[in-house]
Amino acid sequence: MLLPYNLESAGNFMKKSKRAIAKPRRVKVEAPEIFVRTGEGYRASYAHASLRIKSGKYVYLVWRDGGRIRNFYLGRKRDS
Repeated sequence: MLLPYNLESAGNFMKKSKRAIAKPRRVKVEAPEIFVRTGEGYRASYAHASLRIKSGKYVYLVWRDGGRIRNFYLGRKRDS
């Protein structure tokens, strides 16, 4: 069995160095406002829209048009 010449240096590379734990960053990110054009031509009006997830995996764009709620299918939610 061969032993290293300097036993102290052999054990040093196995030890983890102590590091300070970084504080989590508290950055407030605001979601952008989404609008949908509901009219045509020069009399176009815009309605506030939002994203809605249905059944846990389908994403829809949802807005109110008069007294009705409109949905537009965007696709499946990405698996991350």
